[in-house]
Order: sequence, then structure tokens, then C-alpha cells
Amino acid sequence: AEMHIQLLQGLLSGIGLCLVLYSLASWFSVRDRIFMDYALSAAGATLFFLAYYGLGPQHVWGGSEWLTRNMAPLSVLVALVGGCLFLDRALDVSMSHRWVSLGLRAAAGAAALASTLFVLGLIDYRTAHLAGTALGPTPMLFGVPIAFIRARRGDRAAGYLLAGWAAYALSVLTMALLLRGY
Repeated sequence: AEMHIQLLQGLLSGIGLCLVLYSLASWFSVRDRIFMDYALSAAGATLFFLAYYGLGPQHVWGGSEWLTRNMAPLSVLVALVGGCLFLDRALDVSMSHRWVSLGLRAAAGAAALASTLFVLGLIDYRTAHLAGTALGPTPMLFGVPIAFIRARRGDRAAGYLLAGWAAYALSVLTMALLLRGY
């Protein structure tokens, strides 16, 4: 049973890697910053799950004690940087909701600052984790209303983002319950 679970986790990690590589290739090909933002978000999310399920220490970064201890909060912060910037560009938020765009960029900046301070050892694990927890809901809180407005106007991409967020919200709830022992 454990082998089947690890196989599924490996497949999901491979899909994450493919998303990162596709986004980087697209960025290299067309030089549109949105692909780099998505690659950063996908890389952060993939690294989080590698750390969370133990596949990272087992197969990717091996004996690095620092990565084994610290990859989870670091990868969340990295995913937040990419996610906020991707969302700002994907929904073209700056054109219609300037303050929301500034909020998304500020959240990305705060996550980038926290991740940098964490890597440099200027903040500890607890503070990095707290930063990720506090900033985590920002993309959904800022993006869902904008995506809903745009989806009502017929923007298909906004509809896809809403469907993705519904699945994401269910996943986050499941993860939170799992971490609480349920």
C-alpha cells in the first residue's frame, strides 16, 4: 500500500516538474513574464509537497539537513511570490483594480523578503512559517472577487481560475484537517 502511495506522489511530483519546465520553456520562447511567475508558483508548490511527503529528502536533496528542515516554509513563500504575481498578470488586475494589484504585489514582496531573510538566517523557522501562514490566503482573498467579476463578463480564463481555486480551497481544508489529526 505504501509503494502505491509513493508511486502516486512521484507521479504528482513529476506533473509538477513538467508544469515548471513547460512554463520555463514558454518564458524562454515568448519572453512573457507571466510564464516565469507561473513557473515560480508551480516550483514552490511542487517543492512543498516533495518536502511534506518526504520525497525531497529521500530522492531530491538527499543529505542536506538544512533543506530537509526548512524546505516546507521556504517553498510556501516562493509559491506565494509566484502566485501573487501570476494572478496579477493573468487577470490583468492593474488595469481595472489598481489597489488590488498593489496588494498582490505587496504580498509578493513581503513573501520574497521573508524567504530571503529566512535563507540568510535572519529569521527563524517559526517566523517564516508565520509569514507563509499570514500571507497564504492573499491570492484567494484578492483574486477570487476579481476572477468572479471577470468570469461574469465572459472571461473564460477567469472561470478556469475560479474552478482551480475551488479545488485548491478543498485541498487546503483537507491538508489543515490532516495536520490537526483528522
